[in-house]
Amino acid sequence: WTYHNPDGEIQISNSSFRMSTTLPSLAGIRNDEFSLGNKITINNNSFLLNLARYGIYSYGLEQAQIRQNDVSMNNNSNIGGIYAAYSSKNTYKCNSVYALQTYATRQFGFGFTLSRANSVQCNYTDKQYYGIRFLGSCIGTNLAGNNFHNHNYGLSLNFNGLIGTQYNAGNNWTGSYT
Repeated sequence: WTYHNPDGEIQISNSSFRMSTTLPSLAGIRNDEFSLGNKITINNNSFLLNLARYGIYSYGLEQAQIRQNDVSMNNNSNIGGIYAAYSSKNTYKCNSVYALQTYATRQFGFGFTLSRANSVQCNYTDKQYYGIRFLGSCIGTNLAGNNFHNHNYGLSLNFNGLIGTQYNAGNNWTGSYT
C-alpha cells in the first residue's frame, strides 16, 4: 500500500496483525516517510509476528505517534518488536513487546538506528536479548518511565550509540537478566 499525499493524515488503529506461519515477511506495518509531512499515528494495534522480522518498521519517519501497541514475538525469525532507522522527533509511548523466550542474540524489543530526538516513554519489554537498543547517534532521546524485564541487556548503546544526557526519569530494571 502506498500513500503520497503530503497533506494527509494516516492512522492505523485498533487492528490485529497475525503474520504468516508459512511465509517469512518483513513487518506487520512498514512505513517509509522521508518528511512528506503526513501526520502518522499507529495506535492500539496487536501483532503476533510468527515468521515476520518486525512488528512496526519505520524508515525516515518524522513526528509520528506510535502508541499503545502490543507486539508478541514467538520464534527465531523475529528480530525486533518496534524498529526505527533514520527516524526523528517521533513519540513511542506505552507500547509492549513480549517474547515467549529469548531466541537469538540479535533480537530486541525496541531498536533505534541513527534516529534523533525521539521520545521513548512508558514502554514495556520482556524476554528479548536487548530490551531497548540504540545504534549510532540517537542524540536528544528522551528515555523515561520504561520497564525493562528479563533481558541479557535491558538497555544497549552500540556502534557509538549516543542518546544524550538522561536524568533519573523513572526507568525500571527488573527480572533475572538486567
